[in-house]
Amino acid sequence: MKQTFRRFGIASRAGVMAVVIALPLFSCEDETLSENEEQQSEQIINDEALADDLFEDMDAISMEAASYSENGRTLSGSLADLSCLSRSVNQSLSSGKYTKEVTLDFSDDCSDAQGRNRSGKLVVNHVIDASTYTLSTKFDGFIINGNKLDGTRTLVYSQNDKGVLSATITLVDGKITLADGSVITREGSFTKEIDAQNGKVVLSGKAEGTNRNGVGYVAQITTPLVFKTSCLMEGNFMAVSGNKEITRVDRKTLALDYGDGSCDNTVRLNIDGVESTIDITINK
Repeated sequence: MKQTFRRFGIASRAGVMAVVIALPLFSCEDETLSENEEQQSEQIINDEALADDLFEDMDAISMEAASYSENGRTLSGSLADLSCLSRSVNQSLSSGKYTKEVTLDFSDDCSDAQGRNRSGKLVVNHVIDASTYTLSTKFDGFIINGNKLDGTRTLVYSQNDKGVLSATITLVDGKITLADGSVITREGSFTKEIDAQNGKVVLSGKAEGTNRNGVGYVAQITTPLVFKTSCLMEGNFMAVSGNKEITRVDRKTLALDYGDGSCDNTVRLNIDGVESTIDITINK
């Protein structure tokens, strides 16, 4: 079962979607939105995407924390080596249940091959029983590229008799403190299915919180987002189909359409009938 998790580690990052979006918005009818509405829409999309990106990045680290080889390197190598990272482990086996608590302590200058710098600590609890594999991660002064993360992130993995791997994902009391002191809050609940045989990942669920300007929102996946592992292997982490709506307090709803199955980085955005096609750049 653990081998299956590692094999599709890249798929576990499918939800990673930190974006840089180039506006203005436009439609075929040449309708336009106010400059203020454009800016507010861009900010809420970017902050929601940044939260996705950072917490999914942490998920991958938590999974890898259980997969160190004896020479101190991870199987995928994304955490570099132990020259900038110390790792302590407490583990036990009782009544058929294996538990392991892994503390990862990053130095102040711990960067991976993609240039992401991490510092602080992650405390990752792994519990394996006959049918599930649970990862629960807490943060202790943990910072990615100047963004401090707080909260508790839990993933519970299971596998059905057809080989489809499922994960229920919850984030409680999530918070991101940005370098300028502004704060993004986030809680969420998602279900992810990884179908190795058909080469796709399907994500459903929702998140809610506030962006850096204190604007409240709910991001709901209205039609499950589908990711192709073939696209992921090419470095395109975008969903190829599905829909998401972002509702905001006292503001217009943002409706996102991820396409018809093509492996690209474009999304259709609809705001109160005003449509545009936007290009999304994945921040890896």
